[in-house]
Amino acid sequence: MAKPLKKARVLFLEPYARSLLDYLLGLGLDPSSLYSAERITSIKSMSAHVAPPFEEWLTMIARAIDATRDRDLALKVGDNLKPQHLGVLGFIVMSCDTVEEAEMQVQRYGRLAGERDLYKLVHKGSKMELHLTWRHGLTAPPIMEQLTLAARMRASRWITQRSDLRWDAYFQMKRPADVRSYTRVFGGKVHFGQPCTKLVAPLADIQMPLPMANRETRDFVARQAEALLKELGDQPEFVRQLSIVLGNGLSMGHVSLTHAAASLQCSTRTLRRRLADYGCSFQQILDQVRRSTAERYLREPNASLSDVAFMLGYSEQSTFQQAFKRWSGITPGKFRAGVAVTKRKRTPRTADRKPAVSVASGAK
Repeated sequence: MAKPLKKARVLFLEPYARSLLDYLLGLGLDPSSLYSAERITSIKSMSAHVAPPFEEWLTMIARAIDATRDRDLALKVGDNLKPQHLGVLGFIVMSCDTVEEAEMQVQRYGRLAGERDLYKLVHKGSKMELHLTWRHGLTAPPIMEQLTLAARMRASRWITQRSDLRWDAYFQMKRPADVRSYTRVFGGKVHFGQPCTKLVAPLADIQMPLPMANRETRDFVARQAEALLKELGDQPEFVRQLSIVLGNGLSMGHVSLTHAAASLQCSTRTLRRRLADYGCSFQQILDQVRRSTAERYLREPNASLSDVAFMLGYSEQSTFQQAFKRWSGITPGKFRAGVAVTKRKRTPRTADRKPAVSVASGAK
């Protein structure tokens, strides 16, 4: 007798949920009439790494479809995606040199936006194909096909600032009765009943220079993302999720116990209890996140102390300075000075370097 298949735990991609809330508001429909206050708070908190059951996402979309009577709603929500919905990942992709590089950065740091290996790039002559890789079954649900392809199309348009981009779209789902929304979203040819879900674009579009490319900005944000991923790798899963929620909420001030508990879909009592099981408290984790984030920013010479304070959610620089001294025993200025001294020690002065011996000079 065949064993029953285990129900796959599919990532709930919060950036798309934020796009859904914004889209509904744009229609004049209050999301609180469809979803609980706890769910809305969790979505707004940038907690992209908390993955509730996929059925919850299907329920959210189903309610929105019923309320709007729009069968193409998932497609339109994907087309509504904005940089701010992606959090730190949005800053990275906006500053990349090309669409191809942006997609590679998404694959690298997608975990910070709740996305892991969702797409892969495939070169085919003068075309570039972006394949949806659905690891949770043979085919992706139609809602995810609509949502993710439209979102990738929209993201490519806003990072290139080219609203005239027209790419071909391939869906595994059956052809709907009305395809006008699909034609509007993608601009190119739209195919249904295909072997795989993908976008097909001219290679020139994928490799064109991006108008907002800024290597310094991209490298700065990428270093923060890289350090965050590294830190998260050694933490218990629940603590890792909490650290991500707090890290994403720092600059917006969304770091209260109540807010974190709502983001993690648990009560404040449960949050405290689970942290106690790991031998730590909420305040300890918050201080740890703030300190590690502050130290990363302070290593960047171009970031002023007031900028660092703002990015950590402090309204006053003095408050940040007092907190940093409490964490580390020194002021932010002294920490930064120590970093500068360390860098100078690691870089040998020109006068200290031994001169190279020239073979041509006939040295004895």
